[in-house]
Amino acid sequence: MALPLMFDFKSHYFKYELWNALRLKSKNQLRMYEVLKQREKIGHGVLAVKELREQLGIDNNEHTQFKYFKRDVLDVCQKALAEYTDISYTYEPCGKKGRGGKILELKFCVTKNEDYTDPLSLGRFIDLSKEKEVTATEEHADIDFDDIDENGNVRSTGKHWMYEERIRFLMSACDNDFSREQIIVLLDSMPSSVKYDENISHDYLQSKYREMSMRKPNVSRFGYLKKLIEETAHKEDVS
Repeated sequence: MALPLMFDFKSHYFKYELWNALRLKSKNQLRMYEVLKQREKIGHGVLAVKELREQLGIDNNEHTQFKYFKRDVLDVCQKALAEYTDISYTYEPCGKKGRGGKILELKFCVTKNEDYTDPLSLGRFIDLSKEKEVTATEEHADIDFDDIDENGNVRSTGKHWMYEERIRFLMSACDNDFSREQIIVLLDSMPSSVKYDENISHDYLQSKYREMSMRKPNVSRFGYLKKLIEETAHKEDVS
């Protein structure tokens, strides 16, 4: 069950209506749901296979051939979302192909799942989560409350898997140019308006990294990027 992946310790809310995906059973399925839920209103979207793999957190040495990626990820997630969530999807290769006919892009069509029945209302789920979070921790062995501070935030000094996944996600925004510790420093330096949202902070860091790369600083790249971020945070604080 994907419940531990969806619980937001900071404010007890779910982005992209993730409570609709309570019954998903893997990280791949939950992440696919999140990716496609954002495209539900438009109804379609084109994703590069490489980009999708990154968003799903799939390592470069996993499902290296498309036929295995299709069988073990795309088709499995397609079946799970249709069976357990409020959306369904179809997909097909599109665009130019790479060397040897390699599939580079996929077109997704996302539709509302008319057969879906909400297993639990959001309000009731939050109430149950507050009442039974210790029990859920014991059952899933995914949440270590020693890594959660008194405000419900994951400690930056801990090794909580949720925090570590976010740091790895942010590292990808900088083409893995910086260490875990450096990314933590950059995250802590971000403006409050972006640092608490995983996707927004990723896009923000990626834009600052590209800005830094275009300027080609002669000084430390990390130090220069940190300064760019701190300048933005300072402007937000004084505005």
